[in-house]
Amino acid sequence: TLYLWTSDGTVADSVSLPTMLVPNTPYGRIKEGWSFLRKPTPLGKNGTDKVTAVLDAPTFSTRGGVLTEPAMLKLILPQGAPADAYIMYTLDGSTPREDNGKLYLQPIPLTQTVAVRAKCFSKKMASAPTATHTYIFLNRQPTLPIVSLVTDDANFFDPLIGIYTRGVYAEKHPEAKPVLTVLGKGNYFFKWNRPVNIEYFTQENREAVVNQMCETRIGGNSSRRMPLKALVLMANKHFGKKNFAYPFFADKPWQEKNRSITLRTSSQDAKSTYLRDAFAHQSFKHTGLDYQAYQPAIFFYNGEYWGLRNLRERTNDDYIWANQNKLENFDLVEGFYGSLKDGDLDDFNRFKATYADEQSTYEQLDALMDINEFLDYFVLYSLYCNTDFPGNNVLMWKPKQQGAKWRWIAKDFDVSMGMVDSPYNLRYLNYITRTEPFLNRGDFNNEQSCQLFKKLLSFPNFRDAYIDRAAVYMGTFASADSLSSLLDSLAANIEYEMPFFAEKRGYSEELWEASLINVKKWLKRRVPFFYSDLSSFFQLGKDVPLLIDAGGKAYFNNYKLANGKFNGRYFEKRAITLCNDSATGYVGEPSKAYAFSVRRIDETWRERDLYAADGLDDADWVAQYVKGDSLYTECYVGETLRWSIPTGAASVRLAKRACGTKVIDNSDLTFVACDFSGRVVAQGKYGDVMHVLANNKTYILSSYRNGVEVRKWKVRKI
Repeated sequence: TLYLWTSDGTVADSVSLPTMLVPNTPYGRIKEGWSFLRKPTPLGKNGTDKVTAVLDAPTFSTRGGVLTEPAMLKLILPQGAPADAYIMYTLDGSTPREDNGKLYLQPIPLTQTVAVRAKCFSKKMASAPTATHTYIFLNRQPTLPIVSLVTDDANFFDPLIGIYTRGVYAEKHPEAKPVLTVLGKGNYFFKWNRPVNIEYFTQENREAVVNQMCETRIGGNSSRRMPLKALVLMANKHFGKKNFAYPFFADKPWQEKNRSITLRTSSQDAKSTYLRDAFAHQSFKHTGLDYQAYQPAIFFYNGEYWGLRNLRERTNDDYIWANQNKLENFDLVEGFYGSLKDGDLDDFNRFKATYADEQSTYEQLDALMDINEFLDYFVLYSLYCNTDFPGNNVLMWKPKQQGAKWRWIAKDFDVSMGMVDSPYNLRYLNYITRTEPFLNRGDFNNEQSCQLFKKLLSFPNFRDAYIDRAAVYMGTFASADSLSSLLDSLAANIEYEMPFFAEKRGYSEELWEASLINVKKWLKRRVPFFYSDLSSFFQLGKDVPLLIDAGGKAYFNNYKLANGKFNGRYFEKRAITLCNDSATGYVGEPSKAYAFSVRRIDETWRERDLYAADGLDDADWVAQYVKGDSLYTECYVGETLRWSIPTGAASVRLAKRACGTKVIDNSDLTFVACDFSGRVVAQGKYGDVMHVLANNKTYILSSYRNGVEVRKWKVRKI
């Protein structure tokens, strides 16, 4: 209801507003009373053309999509349209009006990429919203989905109202305050929403799976002043649909609807890999982390090719709604300083007071935060050296439910992996705990933002879990080789489109390829350095190469190993527990069946001289390691192996007997031991031969593959 008051507070008049026929239909008083009117007349006298019905949008004979040959487009009036009805259309993205566009009289030739917008008009009816279809001539087979945005060009580039241009609004209105005053006063720093039509095409010659009006605004922070700007797209029921009813992300097929999405441009990484942020999220998506899904897409604006964009989930309340079964009742807080985004700050203030209290315990924090998820979150940022954090890009949330715990949403890895103060040898634990010597990035790692990390690492159980989780991840899915393979696969997904994107933006494809190589070099150096950093910061002793083949499902210090395999590093004298069932992993102690060592006479042993567990049939677990000039083999009986890397060990292999697959594939080797007269003393699998050899006697040991000698040593069993 709309009220009109006099100056003394008396209600002079009122009117109850009915539901609009269509958006932006004026409702006003004329002689006959209140009525919907055909045209708005702001600051002027109301018109007299009453309307009571809606004239639907025209029908397009060919719906938008990727075309491979020219076509003729017919626009058809809706059935039952009044005799005075006609169609206006535009080809420049602007909204058709009675005074804007072309009168449709004959079919429209489609010979090049164009966005066609059309609307029906009559003096007797209100017009339905504009219908929009984009026809794309790509001159190549699209390998990615396509996003087309169509809007009045003034919404993006007008000096006063355009959101994508520096403009002059701030100069004309000095009292106005942009969202980020510290970075400038361009139009793009204001939080302005503008209407736009979105189409989303998944395949060639298919009509759009999404075609609707929505709102857009500029996203991001410092990237707003860059040539490529992120665009936030928000469904709005004012335009007819309150969601985007399509599962954009293959990673999250359960997301049948999203209230908003972002077309991201990689910010500081825009002229480098264009993948850093997406790669970081994809690499940890199989953990329990709240990560942002990713889908690269080709982008058109008003029928013009604008290159590549990264379709992403938004890190706001819409993310929680989409990922938590449409949850609406929660607290959402940005930054450890506590900027409220949804809900209230009561629980956050209690949580912050708890971790700021020097006397608070691990158990108290465990009751308030999801420590298991936070460990993944912490390892992710540590591994990739994200230095746009933790004083920035922190988003935490919790449901308003009894016993609910705080969780964190990962975001923004453009400043990582060698980009802006993130070299591979950055001692990140020093950085995030402000332990001297540390990289001081001012507000990005100020005392307040680092407080929770310092507090948690003061607890042995959190510290041990962090060490083990980081070590296990780097020996499995986050190894340098695995990460490089993932980066290659993500790059391959956009490789075909990259030359066209590079040409559009004046960017070298060769520079993109060189940037990918640099990140892979960074990863290859970072993983071993991070092991070393863990060892140094926590005083763990030497980190040693470690191979594990536990034969299928297995757990390393209660962390699951994919296929029972590990190829990384671990720390001297730090306890290792291996088992095939995490529920019983710490039950029972193994017994040592036997052990032997072999000294290599001519030179020292190397990692390649570690052998499969074949030939050791009376052992459940085999531990093998190189130390000095000797190769040690220890055999254990029991379901669980508890073991520690001896001081001075250079390479270690732990294996379950008779594993189906081998970490080091040498199961096809045959060994032959001879005395110095050339007499064969023993032959067969490595373990079988070692059992036969006499102690403190020197032999010639040879290995063969398919009858061909591979290697020969002088050895002594000790």
